Amino acid sequence: SGDFSAEAINNPINVDYLLVDSTYGHPDAVRKFSQEEAKQALIDLVGNNFIKYPIYLKADMGTLQKALSILNNEFQFLPILMNKKDKEVFDIYNKNGYSFDNIHIDNPFKKEIIDIRDENKYIMFYNNKRDLPSDTSDHISIWIKCLYHRNSGPLTVHGDNSYTVAISDHADFNDTIDYIRNVKPKFVYTDPTTNKKYANNLSNEIKKLLG
Repeated sequence: SGDFSAEAINNPINVDYLLVDSTYGHPDAVRKFSQEEAKQALIDLVGNNFIKYPIYLKADMGTLQKALSILNNEFQFLPILMNKKDKEVFDIYNKNGYSFDNIHIDNPFKKEIIDIRDENKYIMFYNNKRDLPSDTSDHISIWIKCLYHRNSGPLTVHGDNSYTVAISDHADFNDTIDYIRNVKPKFVYTDPTTNKKYANNLSNEIKKLLG
């Protein structure tokens, strides 16, 4: 995997064989900012815009819950709208350490939801199986996704009302090398599933940097 935090890097597992994700296996795939900076970028982006537009938020499961937890803690007055199936997932999160408030099933025929939409101040939840609307004239579109390359920052502007915020626990290139160094496995396998070229690059960099 590559979904490990700084805490995991400093508390390595004891294994002889290590399989690592190669998504960010290129030396240029380095995060130039902290996750605290990315978190603040998300808070500022929503804080500067929720008065004017509803917020449409998309991310993979896990990352999405993390982002919504940040926003829910900062903007508890903003309702979060989602479908019934996704609400059931959030209920599980609430039973296991999270504390999401102000969550509503998006029923367009229910008076409570009609009132929320009429006020035009809410967060709309999009999981990774739903596409954000292409027309952003009536909302702020935010994709929570890693963008690690030489010139990237925590916030990327794609156009009018469209942004990406790089919140993730996924390791960048340096994190991956540090983790391997700390684990000290006898054998490392770089997973080519996501990007075969990066898997080969990572394999070569491991040999060069760690022997």
